[in-house]
Amino acid sequence: MQWRLTRPGVRRILLGVIALEAGDVRRFASAQHLASYAGTTPRVHSSGDRMR
Repeated sequence: MQWRLTRPGVRRILLGVIALEAGDVRRFASAQHLASYAGTTPRVHSSGDRMR
């Protein structure tokens, strides 16, 4: 937990929320998997010629 507090923008309340939402982060193969789980990665939704 101490290491996570050194990350920019992370304070005690946010750290608690992350810990409660994600659980044991070792279950994620990489940081990218955790970011995807959290919904913080960009996604493209497309169908035919429409993109949003």
